[in-house]
Amino acid sequence: MKPLELTTETKSILGFAACKFLLHLFTITNYELHPDAYLYLAHSDHLGSGYLAVPPFIAFVGKLALLPPEQQEKTIIYANNYGQAGAIKLYNRMTDTPEPVSFSGSFRFWAPDRFDATTMIVVGFDTDFIRQNFEQVRLVARVTDPYARESGLPVYLCEHPKPGVADYFEKVVHEKKAEFGD
Repeated sequence: MKPLELTTETKSILGFAACKFLLHLFTITNYELHPDAYLYLAHSDHLGSGYLAVPPFIAFVGKLALLPPEQQEKTIIYANNYGQAGAIKLYNRMTDTPEPVSFSGSFRFWAPDRFDATTMIVVGFDTDFIRQNFEQVRLVARVTDPYARESGLPVYLCEHPKPGVADYFEKVVHEKKAEFGD
């Protein structure tokens, strides 16, 4: 078999392609999936959770941004299920919002062992339970898209936990982690 002969034009194109590749290789250091790629993956699995990363979820992030910095440091975002927590985690890559806490799926392993929050943003949870455990509860957003899997999902801003909330939270964290021997 005869070796492939490259024309001057082909050599020029290959040389240009090699230069372009090397330029990118040495100047771009963040080779990874773009946050939007993760968002689209989440959309494909959970239509409703995708709507957490776009309006009306942005309203809740705006509400969080209005909290004084010292209050933001003592804020927990609680998501009722894995899809909600995952969507929030994806959005967190682009903002300084706190990491989500959820007892669903593997998110339970990342839940803090101690509860020292003064503010909790609660996504999709029982209103009666929230009102029994916080002095001040405000609805700050709601998923309103009729095609969203979780249409009607409420987002609450809960402030001033009542006595016993920290103990209850820490007990639940311990129980959830213990289910898997942690």
